[in-house]
Amino acid sequence: MLTTYTQDPVRYLGNSPSAIAMYDPEYGHNIPYFTATMIPAMLRDGRIRFGLQMLKGPITYNTIFIEAERSSNPALIDLLKANGAEFIYKVKSDNKELEQLVLKTLRNFWTNGLSQALKAIEYGFSCSQVMFKNGQDTGNRIEYDCLKWYHPDSVKPLIYKHQMVGARIKSVDASDAHADLLFPKILWHVHERNANPIYGQSRLEWCSIPWHELYVMYGGRDIRRTWFIKNAFDGGEIRYPIGKTKVGLQEIDNLDLAVRMMSNMRTGGFRVFPDDVNAATGTQKWGYTPPSANITPNGLMEYPKELRYEILEALGIPPEVTESQNDNGMGSATGRKVPMMLYYSTLASLADQAIYDFKKQVIDYIALVNFKSTNYTVERVTLEDAIVAEQGQSNMPDKPATSLVETTEEDTGLQL
Repeated sequence: MLTTYTQDPVRYLGNSPSAIAMYDPEYGHNIPYFTATMIPAMLRDGRIRFGLQMLKGPITYNTIFIEAERSSNPALIDLLKANGAEFIYKVKSDNKELEQLVLKTLRNFWTNGLSQALKAIEYGFSCSQVMFKNGQDTGNRIEYDCLKWYHPDSVKPLIYKHQMVGARIKSVDASDAHADLLFPKILWHVHERNANPIYGQSRLEWCSIPWHELYVMYGGRDIRRTWFIKNAFDGGEIRYPIGKTKVGLQEIDNLDLAVRMMSNMRTGGFRVFPDDVNAATGTQKWGYTPPSANITPNGLMEYPKELRYEILEALGIPPEVTESQNDNGMGSATGRKVPMMLYYSTLASLADQAIYDFKKQVIDYIALVNFKSTNYTVERVTLEDAIVAEQGQSNMPDKPATSLVETTEEDTGLQL
């Protein structure tokens, strides 16, 4: 019997009731718990979107898939690294046709589907319908085509014998109609599976506290905006006599006249006061006191700036990466010398997770249908791995040399 998984993600705060809120970072700061309802508001923030692009962009455009036999060439790996390939994966199988199919599927997924799968970063998980097609060059062979993403509010996982087997897709209208799709027709990608094996954890939760402090009412941006509005326009005080003043053939209440005068100050208009002296005091009945400029408080501009840095750091992006002006993003502009390699190493796990879910839920089925075998592997390659592999092959008989330039252009698509 198929059942839908209805348990929502919960925050783990400890085993005993007394530890529920005391040690939570949001306790006592009037900051609400992070929920899925906060995600749309956070996605309207340009800084959050910029951070998500910083996470997804390098994974999308700096990933290369090659055959296993090519991965043992240190010169090739070094050349790929020099041309911007930070994440290099090799596909290995005894069946060369299966190996080529897996390579083709991964490259197609990276172009036509990865962006949908990586929505799991902001939502915790992503559910997409997998579209298949008949291969043009391989007869009736079933191949991967693209993904059709569904919003998390419209899907629920299907559970059978304590295992997830698919997803229930709700109808777009208000009816109770739905469609149950099983693997491999569904790709369910999870971000931070350790937090929740099905719903994962949104990375926006990591930065929700500094974001809340910056963007809500009375937050950092509101404080900065209020201060500049108060000091950017002319203001001051105006004193008016109680009564009315005849303007032409019409009598106008002095309060309305005073309000009009103050409104003209914001638009840069002039002010005209009647020469009406109080006989008892000898002073003008109408009077204006210009405003005095407030002194800029210390930290007014630094406070929102520091919160923006906290948001990027919580997303997993060193601020030096976004501020570097030269030295290939090594952080030389700030003097902290944070290497770009450290930033890329934190993104490697995101690429690994995307490949793992796609392999288990889609590629294994394609391989099984077309070749009745899943005897293949997908592994990340480093320059050190290539050097070790080359040393292991040094005692083998020599093979005809292959042009490095031809290998790079044909197998990876990088143009030298």
